[in-house]
Amino acid sequence: GWTALVAAALLAVSGVVALMHYDTLVTIFRNKAVLARWTMATAENFVEDALFAVVLPTFALEILGTAGFGNGILLSGITLGGLVASKLLVSKAKDHQARMGTYRFLAVLTIGASLAFIPSIGLWAYPSLALAVPLVFLMKYLYQPIRSRMRALLQVSIKNDPEADKRSEDIYGLMSVVEVIAAGAGGLAFAWL
Repeated sequence: GWTALVAAALLAVSGVVALMHYDTLVTIFRNKAVLARWTMATAENFVEDALFAVVLPTFALEILGTAGFGNGILLSGITLGGLVASKLLVSKAKDHQARMGTYRFLAVLTIGASLAFIPSIGLWAYPSLALAVPLVFLMKYLYQPIRSRMRALLQVSIKNDPEADKRSEDIYGLMSVVEVIAAGAGGLAFAWL
């Protein structure tokens, strides 16, 4: 029914976007650093946006029974976690990366991001709004640094490649479109599950 229709629409839009931005895609695929960082920066929307747009509202409504108020409070906790993590990252990232090296710094951030799902166990083990807010804060706090750093490194990779730098606006525009498609596909997948 509706799931198939939405999936078909997402595929159709993806095909049209690929055809419209073929030259930009070629530029992205020619530079492995840009491709890897662009893929990481966009693919995470499949899970993150779906989690925050489908799973947490369902959790607030059906598990906690807190309706829109609970969902709003949970989204506020997520936003606050992202803001605090981003503020700390902005003030410390360059120093840590210079001291540790890019690869090791990303490895540390990746470990932090992988730990972001541990607090979700508490959401299901002890479902309460009072516990859920600090847990979703912690989830976003652990996850946001790798997301932000990957985007910063993507900007550097694009700037360091003369061909990609000339097409930077197209690359970022295409990235935004792909993120929206990935978020829609992730939401559809999570809703289907």
